[in-house]
Amino acid sequence: MASTVAIVGFLLAAYSIVANDAIQTLGTFLSSNSKRPWWILWAFACTVLLFVFVYGWIVNDGDVSFGRLSKFPEPTGGLTWLHAIPPLVILLLTRFGIPVSTTFLVLAVFAPTNMGAMLTKSLVGYVLSFLVGIGVYTLISKSFEKQMIDSCDKPPSSRWILLQWTSTAFLWSQWLMHDLANIFVYLPRHLNSAYFFFATIVMLFLHAIIFSRRGGEIQHIVTTKTNTQDIRSATIIDFIYGLILLYFKEYSNMPMSTTWVFLGLLAGREVAMSLLLRCRPLKEASGIVFSDAGKAMTGLIVSVVLAFGMPVLLATFGTTSADATSTSNQPEPLTKDSIAILPPYETEAGVTGLVRCAGSDTLRIVFERVQSELAEVQPGLELAIESAGTETAPGALISGKCELALMSRRMTSAERLAFRNEFSENPVEYRIGLDALAVFVNQSNPIEGLTLAQIRDIYGTESESWGDYVLPPFPNKPIVTYGRNENSGTRTFFHDVVMQRESFRSDLIDDEDSAAVVDAVGRDEFGIGFCGMGYRIPAVKSIAIAPHEDGQYLNYFVDDYKDSPDLAKRFKNVYTGEYPLSRMLFVYARKPAGETLPPPVNAVMKFILSQQGQHAVLDSGFVPLTDELLNRQLRKLSAEYVPEWYE
Repeated sequence: MASTVAIVGFLLAAYSIVANDAIQTLGTFLSSNSKRPWWILWAFACTVLLFVFVYGWIVNDGDVSFGRLSKFPEPTGGLTWLHAIPPLVILLLTRFGIPVSTTFLVLAVFAPTNMGAMLTKSLVGYVLSFLVGIGVYTLISKSFEKQMIDSCDKPPSSRWILLQWTSTAFLWSQWLMHDLANIFVYLPRHLNSAYFFFATIVMLFLHAIIFSRRGGEIQHIVTTKTNTQDIRSATIIDFIYGLILLYFKEYSNMPMSTTWVFLGLLAGREVAMSLLLRCRPLKEASGIVFSDAGKAMTGLIVSVVLAFGMPVLLATFGTTSADATSTSNQPEPLTKDSIAILPPYETEAGVTGLVRCAGSDTLRIVFERVQSELAEVQPGLELAIESAGTETAPGALISGKCELALMSRRMTSAERLAFRNEFSENPVEYRIGLDALAVFVNQSNPIEGLTLAQIRDIYGTESESWGDYVLPPFPNKPIVTYGRNENSGTRTFFHDVVMQRESFRSDLIDDEDSAAVVDAVGRDEFGIGFCGMGYRIPAVKSIAIAPHEDGQYLNYFVDDYKDSPDLAKRFKNVYTGEYPLSRMLFVYARKPAGETLPPPVNAVMKFILSQQGQHAVLDSGFVPLTDELLNRQLRKLSAEYVPEWYE
């Protein structure tokens, strides 16, 4: 199953990244405390780790990556075994003491279009760190560092020990906020309590292994530098490194290579000390600097090859789950013809009753179509649909006001916990189709695309005008923003991914009805609105969206195939997750262990996951499931299926 791939990928990434990146960060701490028992150093580092973990998990609703993965959506088609290649490569390179950038190696595979932005930020980080290193150590080498070298045989004072452990805690916390994204990219973006506990135990255990080995091969990068084993020198290095990471953390959410920052700082320090103190010949110091840079460049080259070679491997060898029963290539997304190949829904004798559905307005049009078509094949079965918004769905399911909770996003960890507290079991999660959140403008507006940052500015700043984005003769008028109301899962998704949880402008015109949002934009020449792609009308057009300035502008459909009956081609950007606002559509239900769903509810879900049901998804303007994803949902209807703890 895909969750198995996620856990295996997480375990490999955790071990390889702890062995590579974490030791680069804690290297001076280990080096300067080599005479202390390893378990004391481990306990200290893991105390900081736990604090950052718990803080991020609570404050960010289960997101321990601190928003660093907002531009790296979970692969819509699921993880494959090929996604485990990057951490395996890191393990191999780490064995040779090569300080590779795990940011490039791991994250670029999940979103190759972000490679340019990550590389730019990392290059700036290396240059800035190099210059800071030269500047600071030019000022202190002849005074501070020379004194440290001359007195290196003397034990450090308790004041310096306290300062060093404080600087290590500060640096370690900043690194974790940067690079936890590289590890947790394999897991759900918002961890439930079971996932959080599992990940915490794994991280504590892996750090124990690495600390007991005193850092392993990568530690050599630190110990070859001048006087890094002195607690006082190590303290200065850690404070500078931590401050640089803090600056870049606040600068933007785009992940960067902390490895390059680390190497740049040590390089600048080594050059300055060689010039001023003559601790080693400048030629030798330069050789060390270029050797480290060459190793980092090796990692970059491997990263680029993986990032752009992985799609080819996925197309040739990939499957979308770990437990795929076929050895064939990755299943193609359903075309209209392949939907017809699916087994049709078979009428179930004696099944009658009312099934109450509550929640997402986005899913309303799908279930209205299902209601109409199901009435023809299962006449005794009725649906009651209430579409007040995704936020109302979990409460309705828990309180017994509905049998099916319709949601345009996944349940949060808090919502799942509330369900478990009520029923002592997990809700069953069904994925019934794919959607793309579209950003619509009036058909008369000439704009073709915006970046996520530009859309965030438009929805967060009341002074924005079209003249900031469109050339004359289009009028330079204030932008009027439309969107969904606070009960909407669509709004929550937009708020998380686009707004990055920043506030909406106060004059946002919101509505509980997606169709009303699109109609308003169609009537307003200067309007812009967001909702599910299925609500598009002739009076509006969807714009292409880029994850950042250097990213590729993509619409939810591929321009060359926007009218093609081949859904694999038409909605390629949604199936692959390359379109930044791709998402799944969910239905949740209560299914006691060892039982099937109640017959009327079971019949509705069977219909949705049948030939007719997937046609209803498609005809409602959304994207049907791949055959592998669909079969995975069908297995959840069996009495034997029990929702996993990590769902």
